[in-house]
Order: sequence, then structure tokens, then C-alpha cells
Amino acid sequence: MFNKILYIYYITLYILYMNFVVYLLLVFLYQPMSGLKSGEYFRFHHKEFFYIIEKDSIFSTQNGTEYKAWAHDIDWPHFNFNSLTLNNHVLLVSDGGGLVYQFKNNALQRLDNSFDHRNKYGSFDFVFNDILYSYGGYGLFTNSNKLTYFEKNANQWYEFLYNPKSEIPLARRAPIGQVSDSILYIGGGLTDYVNNDLKKGIRNIE
Repeated sequence: MFNKILYIYYITLYILYMNFVVYLLLVFLYQPMSGLKSGEYFRFHHKEFFYIIEKDSIFSTQNGTEYKAWAHDIDWPHFNFNSLTLNNHVLLVSDGGGLVYQFKNNALQRLDNSFDHRNKYGSFDFVFNDILYSYGGYGLFTNSNKLTYFEKNANQWYEFLYNPKSEIPLARRAPIGQVSDSILYIGGGLTDYVNNDLKKGIRNIE
């Protein structure tokens, strides 16, 4: 079991690393000629395309030099969104939880009837059996080990109730995770602690 978890851990790290490299390449090729301002756009990739979304426009490219652009009518409260692939489209989830948008056929649509939760920063978001889940995160002065899911019929978030026999991970933010054989594996991440001088610090979870 330990070797399996270690294998999943390294595979996940590799995927995260490759995504990071791709994003750096996109920023290097695109940003110098775009005039985009930090904190006023976000980016993601889907299939063979890279996308950049700013206040009123969407840009797409395959090679980092030629772009297509079109307008959108979404009033973004911020530009901190995580992207996940679901079937043939992309879900855009607010970094703090709550807001969910769909990007499909080059169009944006808001899916949730919720609000910007602001209590799941640094969560591990994933899709399993066509359902969007979110584990952990930080907000309201605490780390969480709650697992929530987005109910697409109600367009609302609900707490997933753990089986009483489940081994529940420690509360944390910025973890890595992987689902294998219907089991959610969680590793790493950050949590808070208080030392003998009653000073708050942050430590890595091994």
C-alpha cells in the first residue's frame, strides 16, 4: 500500500510540474506582447489549446504566437480560478470555493447558485464519476479536512459525509491528491501550529 501511495504521489508531482512548465511557456510567449496586468486575468489549457481570460475577452492559441480573441459578458469578481476537465468541457472553480463556471464550445456559463465561499483556498479540487469535488483548503482562520461536492441538479455545494470507518486525513491546505480504485489519497500540504511562545507558524505535512 505504501509503494502504491508513493507511486501516485510522484505521478501527481510530475503532472503538476509539467502543467507548471506549460504555463510558464505560455506566459513567456504571450505576456510581453499582450499588456496583461497581473491579477486581472487567468489561464488554462484544454486539449490542444491554451486560453487566457481577462475582464471582457477570451484569447486562444495553439502555438503561443497566433491568437484568436472574442468577447464574453461575465462580470468576474476576481481572477483566481482553478480549471478542471469534465468530459468535453472545462470547469472553472473559484480558488476560495463556491463559484463554478463552465467553458464549453468557446462560451462561458455560470453554473452555481452559490456565492464566493472564501473558505477553501488551496483546496484539492478534482472530478470523479462526472462529479466535482473539493477537499481541504484554508479560510475563516482554519484549515479544513472537509470533502465537498457540487450537485449539478441543484447547482449547489454539499458536504460529503465520510464513512465512519474511513481514515480521515488531517486538515490542511495545498495538498496533492489522487483517486485510484474509488479511494481518495491525500498527501503533503500545509497546516498551522502554535509553538511554546504562543506564536503561530506553518508546517509541512509529510
